[in-house]
Amino acid sequence: TVSAPTKTISDAETGELYFINIASNTCVVQLPAPRAGMYFKFVLLAASNDEGTKDFAIITDSTDTDMHGGILVNGAINEVASRSTIQLDSNAGAATSGDFIECVSDGSAWYVFGNFDSASSLALNNGHTLA
Repeated sequence: TVSAPTKTISDAETGELYFINIASNTCVVQLPAPRAGMYFKFVLLAASNDEGTKDFAIITDSTDTDMHGGILVNGAINEVASRSTIQLDSNAGAATSGDFIECVSDGSAWYVFGNFDSASSLALNNGHTLA
């Protein structure tokens, strides 16, 4: 379970693009409470070197707030349905420079889509629990 996010995003930061480097550190970003029209994009700046401890995760403001959508992982669509945690897990496969996730809100939930290059790099959980 996430003890504390690396970055907690505020409402005022909507529309921002974040470049994430997990080559040396794990990064956990907490989204703000859903509000219609909010948008964020996260792009990996550097590959993870396929080690087991440096991951990137996005969590919602509350374990009761859900994310939905689809993420392309190594050419296959992975459904995101009613989850509070999305994790690019470098233990399961190297996170690649250019992997990305976009998040948009309708005011009640977050809708996500993105692309991860490596097979098995995506972990979806609830309760802000990391894989």
